[in-house]
Amino acid sequence: MTIKQKVFISLKKKYETSSFKLEDIRREIWIAQGKNPKKFYNKQGYYMVAINDWVGDRLLSRREKNTYKITFIGCLYAKNPTHTNRALRKISERKEARIKDREICNAQGDNFKQLVGRKIINVRRLTPYECSVNFGWNKSPLVLELDDRTCLIPQADDEGNEGGAMLHYDYDYKQRKGYIKEEVVYTI
Repeated sequence: MTIKQKVFISLKKKYETSSFKLEDIRREIWIAQGKNPKKFYNKQGYYMVAINDWVGDRLLSRREKNTYKITFIGCLYAKNPTHTNRALRKISERKEARIKDREICNAQGDNFKQLVGRKIINVRRLTPYECSVNFGWNKSPLVLELDDRTCLIPQADDEGNEGGAMLHYDYDYKQRKGYIKEEVVYTI
C-alpha cells in the first residue's frame, strides 16, 4: 500500500464529513511513512507539491487558507486507488482531447461548427453553487446542455466576468400563431 493511499484511508476515517488543517495532512503523511507520531513536527513547505497535486486531482478541496476537506473522489481513492486513478486518467484524456479539438476548431477559424447537429437535451439555470464556486458569479444564467456532454452558458462579456442574458429571437414570428418576435431570458 502506498503512502498516499494510507494517508487517504486515515483522512477518510477521521475527517470524512469535516474539514481539517494542513498540519493534519502533514501528520498523516508522517505516520504513513512509518515515523513515530509523538515525534511529529510541522515542517513548513514540506509535502506541498504532493498536497497541491491532490487538490489538482480533486482528491482534496481547499476550503480556505490551510483548511481542506476530503472530496468524494478522495473517499473513492481511499477504497480503491487503482480504479480511481483509471477514472481520473480517462477524465484527463477526455479533457485533453476536448482542448485539442478546440485548438483545431480555432485554427480553422470557425469556433462553432462543432455545434451543428448537436441536440439540446436539457435546459436549466446554473445552481447557486455552480455560480459561486465554478465561475465566481452572482447571476444565474440559462444553461443549454447538449448531447455531447457540453453546454452553452451565456456570459456578460467574453472574459466571463458574469453570467449573461440570452435573446430568443424568432425570424418568422409573423407567420406562426402564438409566437413572439423576441424575448430576453434574464439572469437572476
